[in-house]
Amino acid sequence: LPIGRSNLVWALGEVRAAGTVTPALRTAVAPHFGVREFDVDGVQGVVLFARPESVRDHGYVAKYATELEFRLAFEHAGEGIATVSLDGFFTRVNPRLGELLGRPPNELVGHHVQEFFHPTNTGRFEDTVTEAVMTGEARFERVYSRPDGAPVHVVVSSVLLRSKSGQPLHFIAHYNDTSALRAVEAQTRQSQQLAVVGRLAS
Repeated sequence: LPIGRSNLVWALGEVRAAGTVTPALRTAVAPHFGVREFDVDGVQGVVLFARPESVRDHGYVAKYATELEFRLAFEHAGEGIATVSLDGFFTRVNPRLGELLGRPPNELVGHHVQEFFHPTNTGRFEDTVTEAVMTGEARFERVYSRPDGAPVHVVVSSVLLRSKSGQPLHFIAHYNDTSALRAVEAQTRQSQQLAVVGRLAS
């Protein structure tokens, strides 16, 4: 089976029809395609990717497989993930981040990250840009606001993506919710304070 877009489409069609990767199909695509089956949070599928020796003249196949794998990881990640433009606007938001902020992803895309900051938040988007551009990454804490005004404490890990020529493209930001941890820490401090007061009163 020679490599090519039409054959890639044919192979995917065969997988769809059979509901699995048959031994015959695996043999047919073996010279040019690798097969990777996955099961992510109950979502099952197959990725066909070009072997290195075939990518030289057909880079679009490798690009397609890479983008598909990224999209699957992005959509089904257990943490909030977003792509953010260099000037601070959400350009893509995964479902988990939408859950954290209490809004559908499409209500976040196109808006500046600071539009959703909680009044108690300290720090601005611009504060982290310089660090991210110089070092390639930045890690910081932010407080976002849900529609009902409830604060959402997150730790953001942001990585700057560059083009092949080195030009900055955008950020990929990972959002980890620390609200529950903060609540436990606050409860622990309160218990310790009550214990101190109890000892002083006895």
